[in-house]
Amino acid sequence: LQIQSAIDAATGSYVTVSVTAGVYPEYLTINKTLSIVGPALSGDVAQATNEPEVVVQPPAGQLADYVAIVNIGDTTDASGTTPLVMLNNLKIDGSLLGPSIVPNGNTKYIGVSLHPGASAKLDHDFLWYQRLGDPYLGDQTGLALYSLRADFDVENTLIAQTGKQGITLHGSADTTLAPNHATVNHCHFVGTDPTAIGTQNSENGVVLWNNVVAAVTNNLFESFGDSGPNKSDMGQ
Repeated sequence: LQIQSAIDAATGSYVTVSVTAGVYPEYLTINKTLSIVGPALSGDVAQATNEPEVVVQPPAGQLADYVAIVNIGDTTDASGTTPLVMLNNLKIDGSLLGPSIVPNGNTKYIGVSLHPGASAKLDHDFLWYQRLGDPYLGDQTGLALYSLRADFDVENTLIAQTGKQGITLHGSADTTLAPNHATVNHCHFVGTDPTAIGTQNSENGVVLWNNVVAAVTNNLFESFGDSGPNKSDMGQ
């Protein structure tokens, strides 16, 4: 049974989709309030002492640009719902998506995408992109979590090898609107350790843009570039 099939079949005010260990080659679209939970872990995902046993990755031969592996609150949903989604004990594996060397390229491959009005909580997850090439030379195509005017909490999560940004919250430029909120706590961000001095100037752990309120605490940032146009040793 695919995870998407279980999501589509879920009914009720709040449903937990329990997923057995295995590799699931599929894209997920979630337009309802629910939890997707893999087997409990004994180790610390953020410190890489254990990895989730449920792996979600793109199907072979279906590697699409600008398509997230997990879409939450897709704006194409006709119901107009604003789902709250929890992802727990999952590995979102984007390693099949790279490399994609695009001169002066920008983010093309996304692990988890939050659309306006949605909200999410990620706990004990692993967002992974095996990026090849140097972000400072244009290989800036991986982003683990991208939120467009959507609130989220991320805790106890390992985010590695993204090549562009680990987490981005893009709030509204309209300051008359309520700000978006985010919490990032006890996470481990591992960059690609770029060294070249090229035309690109960012490989960041956490990016907050426009009207945003965030608490970014107790996190570890390592292997981010320190010799490019803009240093980002702390990843922020």
